[in-house]
Amino acid sequence: MNIEKLSEKVETVFQKYQEQIQRGENINWAEFDQEIISRLQRSSEIGTRDIKGQAGYQVVKKIIIHFHNSKRFNELCEEYAKVWPSGEFDMEGI
Repeated sequence: MNIEKLSEKVETVFQKYQEQIQRGENINWAEFDQEIISRLQRSSEIGTRDIKGQAGYQVVKKIIIHFHNSKRFNELCEEYAKVWPSGEFDMEGI
């Protein structure tokens, strides 16, 4: 799974939610996750079998880490990490 390629497919989703945060709006994080997963499914980057349940969360988490490490959408990534704490986020300094 090429995380950089997956990240490119969902960049507009991240932009949309980053702008919501900047406007002080509340984020529906379940909707955010689902929008990313749906976008990846539609682009055929990952199949439905690959993203059900915990596997879907793992894909989103890897994309969050990728964007944060790339210094992109940091505010969104940090807010996401507060809502869904993870040892992986801790190790990455998010």
